[in-house]
Amino acid sequence: CTMFDVRGKVLPVTLDNVHRGVTLENGERIVGESDMAVPKHDAWIPIRDAFLIGGGALNPRAREAILNSDFVIIGPGDLYTSIIPNLLCTGMRDALKETQARIIYVCSIMTKHGETNGFCVEDFVRVLEQYVGPDCLDYVLVNSGELRPDLLQKYVLEGKAPVRLKRREGLLGMGLKIVERDFTSETDYIRHDPRKLAKAVED
Repeated sequence: CTMFDVRGKVLPVTLDNVHRGVTLENGERIVGESDMAVPKHDAWIPIRDAFLIGGGALNPRAREAILNSDFVIIGPGDLYTSIIPNLLCTGMRDALKETQARIIYVCSIMTKHGETNGFCVEDFVRVLEQYVGPDCLDYVLVNSGELRPDLLQKYVLEGKAPVRLKRREGLLGMGLKIVERDFTSETDYIRHDPRKLAKAVED
């Protein structure tokens, strides 16, 4: 990427033709990102779990990259449509357990209607650990920056809310290191600033 003067590789997490899906608490199954991103079901029904259809073996090159990394950064992104599908690949949990890399989770700044209604930081971590296993994460990056009221109002109208840290002691008791900073970008969207995230990782 010449824009930021960085070099890297993009490796698909799996080479299988897979489809992502979730099971709601009422037993209903939703398959496909479009139906999850723009819910046609009752979006207030919590998600019970996530699954893949069509295989999903971890790409050996992706596994090698994980095992040879200094850091594995999970996120930012929507929990059930962007992050968890990658963690569902067969072999991913073992790779994350075997790697000597420090594993960093970048927690969402806002909840997403139909996926993480009412979630706090601890809820995101709890769900992640269902798929990566306990004691896998080393760091959790949490936004503590102020959100512009005019932007926040737009997101609230979409059923979204700021993600807050409620019980720091609970996460610390799990052995997690919590990094709270202003990670917001100075744009007309509430999203992470990549440079601020990079600085936190560097520190």
